Amino acid sequence: TSISRHALFNDNCAGWSSTVDRKPIYTEISNCRDCYRCVRHCPVKAIQIKDAHAEIVYDRCTFCGICVNECPNSVKVIRNDTDRVRMAFLSKRRVIVSLAPSYVSEFIGYEDNFVRALYKLGFDAVSETAIGAALVSQALDMYVEDHGGAPFISTACPSVVQLVRKYFPEDIDSLAPVPSPLQTHSAYLRRLYGKDITIVFIGPCTAKKVEADEHPGYPDIALTFREVRQWL
Repeated sequence: TSISRHALFNDNCAGWSSTVDRKPIYTEISNCRDCYRCVRHCPVKAIQIKDAHAEIVYDRCTFCGICVNECPNSVKVIRNDTDRVRMAFLSKRRVIVSLAPSYVSEFIGYEDNFVRALYKLGFDAVSETAIGAALVSQALDMYVEDHGGAPFISTACPSVVQLVRKYFPEDIDSLAPVPSPLQTHSAYLRRLYGKDITIVFIGPCTAKKVEADEHPGYPDIALTFREVRQWL
């Protein structure tokens, strides 16, 4: 029944913490072969060798995902959050997609089919994150007119925000003084559909999982195109 599904959803929410506690990128230690490839290719030197395996130093990591692509043994892993979305489907909440506009280049020739597939998976609505980007541009125009201070460093990319915070703290004040396009779009969706919804971002970026972890609800969950491909 819908009541038992709702109860199951609430019971399982506690299990989400074990997933979120795992960082967006992590190492499957048992399969690490100490090839040092991730160490050599990490642009911010955020990987160290410890106890005979390569380990991510999260205080330095910007979650760009380069180590995932470079690892020949697939031991640098992107956290899979599709189970969290499936649990959200069991709730009474509507589950809304904030879809990165780059899906048209990820699924060339199948753009409409991909959106239809999202509905078949169980999502209630699909909206493009670009709406948030347009709202951010408008807000920045208004801010500059009132306060000046342009140019700004865009907050659209969580990896850039992480880079500034961890490596260039003197430039933190140069970050755009408005929420990111994803956070803004999430707020727009809550205004449109009500607060009692679950927002799932779908796009190419691993670092968007950091944004979801640090700003719960704006969005609630972030999936990469790779995760959705595997799900489909």
